[in-house]
Amino acid sequence: DQAMELLGLNNIPMEELPFEGASAVTYPLIGEAVVQFQARAIEEIFPSEGPVKTKIVGEMTREKEEQSDRVKNHMNYQILDQDRSYFWHTDAMLFYLPLGGSAFKKTYWCSINDMTVSRFVNPGDFIVPYIATDLASAPRYTHRMYKNESEMRKLFESGFYREVELPDVSPDIHSDDKDIRDQADDRTPEMHSDDNVYTLYECHVDLDIIDEDHESYGKDAPLPYIVTVEKNTRSVLSIRRNWKEDDQRCEKRIWFTHYKYLPGLGFYGFGLLHLIGSVAEATSGSIRALLDSAAFANMQGGFAANDAKMGENNYVEPGVYKEVNMSAEELARAFYTPPFKDPSPALGKLFETLVDAGKSFSNSTEVLTGEAKNTGPVGTTIALIEQGSKPFSAIHRRLHMAAAEEFKLRAELNYEFLPNEYPYKVAD
Repeated sequence: DQAMELLGLNNIPMEELPFEGASAVTYPLIGEAVVQFQARAIEEIFPSEGPVKTKIVGEMTREKEEQSDRVKNHMNYQILDQDRSYFWHTDAMLFYLPLGGSAFKKTYWCSINDMTVSRFVNPGDFIVPYIATDLASAPRYTHRMYKNESEMRKLFESGFYREVELPDVSPDIHSDDKDIRDQADDRTPEMHSDDNVYTLYECHVDLDIIDEDHESYGKDAPLPYIVTVEKNTRSVLSIRRNWKEDDQRCEKRIWFTHYKYLPGLGFYGFGLLHLIGSVAEATSGSIRALLDSAAFANMQGGFAANDAKMGENNYVEPGVYKEVNMSAEELARAFYTPPFKDPSPALGKLFETLVDAGKSFSNSTEVLTGEAKNTGPVGTTIALIEQGSKPFSAIHRRLHMAAAEEFKLRAELNYEFLPNEYPYKVAD
């Protein structure tokens, strides 16, 4: 709710305004910072030729170089041409990331489309325990998913889930923040009667399951599994082991990639809402006070006596003198206009200070946004840009590290599921 309000997408309720007709404008301090970051980050981690790059470890030979090029080209082909939704999910993730500080991508083999996919997961739908510090050491975490009836039927048909009888359910998509999304998108929460939406909980958890294969693993401790449950019927749709079949240690496989804007003190990272949310609120409060003060000073107003004989047209029109059944003395005594003042210069200075402080932290300076004067020496301007880009470079480094983890997951899935032949002709 706070994020939507600071972005100006959530209208302030009338009862929260200081008086009727008060200004409710939101200064786009955080919105500008988010747009600036997203524009730089998408270019940084998603270049036009493709985001995947390969690295050769150890002795470099011609065969390794050729294999490296084939792997790189194929994975970029998957992302750019085969999985058409990849870019848009990455684009949405990079917009949400600076706001909340954490965003997640899930990489998995899609049994319906027979290809490796990576999808943005809203942090509100990713449930982790309080004691978790990272995904590797977390004892459990759960992905809450929403599937319509058509998707469920396809997953039953492909054998990905155990087929169960599905009841008719009322839509319950994002019930926690449904009103905010509806208001932001200017939509009404109405769905067709046939649009059954089912809530699934995909739990990645360590379980002590006793079965005929348990002894062959040589493990007495709980082992990692993925258990999927349908919310309404509480039916278990699938139970799958979550380690490689030939792994003697039964190490948990992690299918989620955690992207962070800034490192936090716990599991989640810090975003602009945590660090300059109060500055953004104060900036919006200052500009509202300036607008309200200017409105009172320009339009005036005041009090009128009960016995003032104004007639029907009791309003003032610019350049028009209207007759009233009162003498000049009675007219002067019947009305009182409080001494409205022009907006305070100190308030205007405070507003500028808050804006500069917010932009300084979020790095949305004039040099980086292309609004600075071009009268300075070229070397000085380049030095300012390089210095101002340092915080972005640190954030981009975290993005590159997270993207490398995501691409390693894709490479593992390609090895396990794809045929030996490429989908296009390669040299030799």
